Amino acid sequence: MKTKKKIKDVFVGNLKSIIPLFFLSLLSSVMFTLLLPFINGRYFDELTRMDSNKLYETVFTLLLMNLIGLAISFFLSLFNNIISSRIALKINFELIEHIQKSPLEYTNSINPSYVNQQVNNDSHIVTDFFLSLLIQGIISLFILLSTVFIMFKINILICMIFILIILVHIVIYFVFKKPIYRSAYRMKNEQSRLFSQMNRQLNNIQVIKQQSWYSSIKEELLINSEIFMKSLSHNSIVLNLSFFANNMIMQLFNISVLFIGGISVINGKMTIGEIVTITSYVNSALGSSRYFIDNFSNYQSIKASIDRLDVHLSVDKEINRSISLSSINKVTLKEVTFSLNDLCILKKFNFTFYKGKVYAITGHNGRGKSSLINLISGLYQMYDGEIYFDDKNIRELEMYDVRKKIIGIVEQNPYIVVNGFKENIVYGIPSVKEDELATLIHKFNLELKSNEKLQSGEMILSGGEVQKSSIIRTILKKPQLLFLDEPTSMLDKDSSNTLMETILELKKETIIIFVTHDSKLIECCDEIINLNECVLNKINSSV
Repeated sequence: MKTKKKIKDVFVGNLKSIIPLFFLSLLSSVMFTLLLPFINGRYFDELTRMDSNKLYETVFTLLLMNLIGLAISFFLSLFNNIISSRIALKINFELIEHIQKSPLEYTNSINPSYVNQQVNNDSHIVTDFFLSLLIQGIISLFILLSTVFIMFKINILICMIFILIILVHIVIYFVFKKPIYRSAYRMKNEQSRLFSQMNRQLNNIQVIKQQSWYSSIKEELLINSEIFMKSLSHNSIVLNLSFFANNMIMQLFNISVLFIGGISVINGKMTIGEIVTITSYVNSALGSSRYFIDNFSNYQSIKASIDRLDVHLSVDKEINRSISLSSINKVTLKEVTFSLNDLCILKKFNFTFYKGKVYAITGHNGRGKSSLINLISGLYQMYDGEIYFDDKNIRELEMYDVRKKIIGIVEQNPYIVVNGFKENIVYGIPSVKEDELATLIHKFNLELKSNEKLQSGEMILSGGEVQKSSIIRTILKKPQLLFLDEPTSMLDKDSSNTLMETILELKKETIIIFVTHDSKLIECCDEIINLNECVLNKINSSV
């Protein structure tokens, strides 16, 4: 499983933190599960001998060990939470990065809210499990073997019964293995779906208000919450049945130990202190075995989380080669056939975009105009034919670097990247000349907005202001290949004119491609690609 390998790599990278945590846990366990039972047993034997000096020494030792144990437990809990959170976040971030670098066909098919909630929850769940298994698992095994050895030395019969109980627990695990996995997988999916729906409703409050969908939205949420609660109840029933069976076996064993020990004390074969000691060791052995029993049961739930994460990691990252570019003069499409969601966008299409020209891509809504931008910029990789930047096939290019350095895209629906007006505009640009930034802000009439202070830490921009910010950011990047996807859809007339003037200034050193319905923009273009006709390989031209 790729998720297990990812977890292993992250844990190996954090060994310097995990090793001290392990030894601190080991020290705590040895004190509380091996030494304290022995000292407690000695305390009761000192009582029967009426030796006050030894009694004082024993009580002082118990007090000192408990105080030390409390201090260790405090730091153990603190370090464990910090290390666990750090590892979980690392796994979370790497999974998100993998999804970000997956093919656009996949990322467009997922629900971001659902995936975000699922990846975050599952990352923390599997981290807690494997961190516990790595530290507490090894320590519990050590404690289990040690206490079983001590029990064998004190009373062979109790030791044999304990081993029999372990075998019964293993049988119970295999009986409940598949039901726990199935119920956990379903419950986790329904939980992610419910939180995704809640998030979607919060993101669309304005529409809900405009349409007054309060009752419909509430009813939809209640229906989905009922589905989740049913899956949660089913999962709880299966888990509790498993725990009940295991607890019943453990209680029977405890009673057996008390009975056998009591008979041995009555017959003079054991002291009271020894029965207290062996009872403590029995409880320690039961606790250690219970750790493995619970984790065997919990593993089916953990496996469900691992399998859900594997769904994302099983999607191979998009191809990204090593050749980079520092400049580009033309983009050539040769015999390109490209389909998306059963829509044929291009069929054996041939065309070359040259620096110094402005192009318009037009067509009906849903015809694939924005998808064509994504294809040319290397975001879609499932196509036939070849696309070249100058004489380099984009299948051989380091497209992350190329998009970062020489491609600029004004999105159809840009969004606020970070709070802070200027910070949002210059986001992702290594260096910006302040005078150039000020000039563009002035040209697009955003000076008043740039001087506003944030209200409650949030920056409020209109749709047009967000679009202008995206346009300025892309111009400041100084791209050699510039895509503008419906850039005037939210602009006023003056801002549209400013954009056209700016584009004509950039034209000489840039390949400029518009996706637009705006007739004014189309008029300033040198050539027009009508996607309604491109399947037939026809091009309209105008100068």
